[in-house]
Amino acid sequence: MKPSTLLCVPALLGFFACAQTGTSSNQDNLTEQDCRFEVMLVCPDGQTDGCLSGETTTHRCVEGPPTCSASKSCAAQAMSYCLAPGATPQCDDCQMASSPCASDDECGAENEGFICEPVVCACSPADTRCVPGCHVDDDCGEGQICGEHYRCSGAPCEASEDCPSNFDCVEQSCTRRACNKNSECDEYCVEGACYSEAGKCQQMPS
Repeated sequence: MKPSTLLCVPALLGFFACAQTGTSSNQDNLTEQDCRFEVMLVCPDGQTDGCLSGETTTHRCVEGPPTCSASKSCAAQAMSYCLAPGATPQCDDCQMASSPCASDDECGAENEGFICEPVVCACSPADTRCVPGCHVDDDCGEGQICGEHYRCSGAPCEASEDCPSNFDCVEQSCTRRACNKNSECDEYCVEGACYSEAGKCQQMPS
């Protein structure tokens, strides 16, 4: 079967948005053109360009919502960015610190097990507040344990095999692996770090 061609037109951020010409949107009929940074395949509703999400090595539509490896993968959607797994979405409104803190000791003196942390979506980078710290390992993220003083830290290790997938043992502590492409990870490279799933394209706050 003669491969179909891509019709490309200028899009956002200097990219080119592409649509199939002379063929149906069936995945089997899509071009086998290698992934190119400046090309985005426009897919039917419910599908996304697997090349940009890292699921394929050619521009082919795959089932599922738009996934991403970096914000450039979301350029086909106006005002969108790539949210890494477990990351906090960008905020609509900034939050003021009602009772700022200076140290964990200050927080713990008032409520045992509380620690001093930056305010999520703070109006100022210096805004802090007392929040509950961890008590058990399950309170922490992947590759971490609940350490001393109610804070999460990298799980101890002797070799990378002691750590979860997409983590390396660095200075005897499990650390999420840095990356530039999927092949450097066990699964996906998202915004410069390895994860077990791809990122999700999110709309920027209005």
